[in-house]
Amino acid sequence: KTKGNIYFVIQSLESLYLDGVLFVDTSLGQWQWDDIEIKAWRNGRHNVVDLIRKKINRLPIDVQTVLTTAACIGAEFEENLLTKSTPTSDVPTALQQALENGLIVEQER
Repeated sequence: KTKGNIYFVIQSLESLYLDGVLFVDTSLGQWQWDDIEIKAWRNGRHNVVDLIRKKINRLPIDVQTVLTTAACIGAEFEENLLTKSTPTSDVPTALQQALENGLIVEQER
C-alpha cells in the first residue's frame, strides 16, 4: 500500500495506532492488531494527504487555526507575524503541538 514511501509508512502506522487498530497488549508485552480492521484499512482508499488531514483534525481547534493561518502565510513564517495574524491567543503552545505532531519543522537560525 505504501510503495516503500517511509513517510507514508510512518503516517499509516500512526493512524492505525491512534484508531485503536494497532495496539500494545501490556499483559503480553507485544503489539496486537485487529485483522478485520487491518484488512478493511488496506482495502480502503488512503493516501498521505488523507492521513495528514485526519491527524490535523484530531488536534485542538486552536492548533488547526494556527496551522491554517501559517499555511496562508507560506512555507516559512515568523512566529511574531503568525501571532499578529491569528485569533488564537496561545500561538507558541499551538506551534509546539504542531511541531510535536510532525506537522511543522523548526528552521535552524
